[in-house]
Amino acid sequence: MENEIKSVKTFGQLYDFIRERKQIGGTKIIYSAGDLIDLIEDIRAALEEQKIGAVTKPEMRAFVKKNNPLFEKITRAQGIRRKVIELSIREAIMMGRGQ
Repeated sequence: MENEIKSVKTFGQLYDFIRERKQIGGTKIIYSAGDLIDLIEDIRAALEEQKIGAVTKPEMRAFVKKNNPLFEKITRAQGIRRKVIELSIREAIMMGRGQ
C-alpha cells in the first residue's frame, strides 16, 4: 500500500487514496476517511499563509520543523504523514512563487 501512496501527486489524489480505504488505522486511533481528510484540510488551512521562498533543503527542513506539531496530528500509517508533509511543502513553494 505504501507503494500506491508514492504515486500520489496532489491532495485530491491523496483524498481519493484515503476514501478508497474508508478508514485508516493508526497506532492509537482508527480514523474514518472523512475525519482524516478534515484533519488534513485543517492543517492546510493553518499553513495557508506560509511560503517557502528558496527551494533549498534547509528551508524545507525549517518548514517541517516549525510545523511539526501540526504534522504529528496525522497518522504515519501507510505513509500518509510523509505524503501530507511532501504535498504541504509543494504548496508552500508554489505560494512562495506566487502561483
